[in-house]
Amino acid sequence: VTGVQTCGEILEQLIHARAVTPIRNIVFMGMGEPLNNYEEVRHAVSMMTDARFFGMARHKVTISTVGIIPRIKQLPDDLPGVSLALSLHAPNQTLRSEIVPSARAYKLERLMEAVQVYEQRSGLRVFVEYVMLAGVNDGEQQALELGELLQGHNVLVNLIPWNPVYSTDGPKFSAPAPGSVERFSQVLKEQYGVFCTVRQEMGQDISGACGQLVIEAAAMRAQ
Repeated sequence: VTGVQTCGEILEQLIHARAVTPIRNIVFMGMGEPLNNYEEVRHAVSMMTDARFFGMARHKVTISTVGIIPRIKQLPDDLPGVSLALSLHAPNQTLRSEIVPSARAYKLERLMEAVQVYEQRSGLRVFVEYVMLAGVNDGEQQALELGELLQGHNVLVNLIPWNPVYSTDGPKFSAPAPGSVERFSQVLKEQYGVFCTVRQEMGQDISGACGQLVIEAAAMRAQ
């Protein structure tokens, strides 16, 4: 499905998925900004978690965002119990603006204030997504900055090694070198007490890892 999805289109995907396998967790992530489609996502989640319809537990639903501040502050009241994932990817505003251009609209300082509001109102831990790019955001300096930024927050950092993707234009990134992710994780845990996990990536060699299939397929169709 392309374009802005309606509540019905979102729910239709869940219906099709449930016909294939039991669905225990739902994450709004990866294909567009969910909080820019707030009302449709809100209605969809409300129906997903309504016992009269799908009956999913609210803590099994996660909404990911690059940081739409007004909506982050609304979430605890509109969808209590639903988890928040923040696509951060950099520990400072300058680097984040380069990696995530859409993040230029919201300064990192204000974003972290909104995250703190969410933590206080919801009582929930925030999941922080951090894609690791070789020579860009995976060094010790970035680990130290990230630790400073997140120390004291109720967060769990998910470190994600970059998957090289087929691309005819745009920036060319590389996967982090062996051992760099573990060193980065160690700094966060041991020096700042920030909980973190490392996502195990599979399928890079066949362009089947996260984000690779849809990009390569679209590029091939355009040729």
